[in-house]
Amino acid sequence: MNRQEIIEQLKLIQAGLTQDDNNKSKNRIDAVIENLKQPITLADFLGWEENAIYTDGNIYYKVKDGMLYFKIKKVWNLSGYNDNFNICYKFREYDKAGNIKFNLILRNPHRKRFGLQDDEKYFAICIQDGNIFHSKSSKNNSKYQVQFTFKEIEEIERKYNLKLGFYDIEEVEK
Repeated sequence: MNRQEIIEQLKLIQAGLTQDDNNKSKNRIDAVIENLKQPITLADFLGWEENAIYTDGNIYYKVKDGMLYFKIKKVWNLSGYNDNFNICYKFREYDKAGNIKFNLILRNPHRKRFGLQDDEKYFAICIQDGNIFHSKSSKNNSKYQVQFTFKEIEEIERKYNLKLGFYDIEEVEK
């Protein structure tokens, strides 16, 4: 169960508490939910306590202020791994690509193999009957869908039992 699923389960439990239940229980659940919404710390990720010292038998390590340190002889040094951790934390700032649309473009050698003209390269689905074909147009219209989200592309692969490796995925310009 991931953190979001835990939050949803706690909300269900909280919703089941009645007016007669202790408000302290509701407040405690609120505090747990807020804690789970926070980004995981390096110490939590490693399963360590902040400022506690750990060893692999040769080198001593600790997490302090979200940074990994190691000790050689008597001096604590900032670990070079922190750059990698910071890169990973940077991913948290990225936007969700859920609404970005893409065209699936059949690569040229495969167009010839399927007997298609060079401009019949866009994967398309008929909205009414779900038939798939290749279109000359890269834009959706009232009858055909030619632009898809990543989620829709995954659904196409599942629904039609297709592997779309012959296609280039190109973002539709806004």
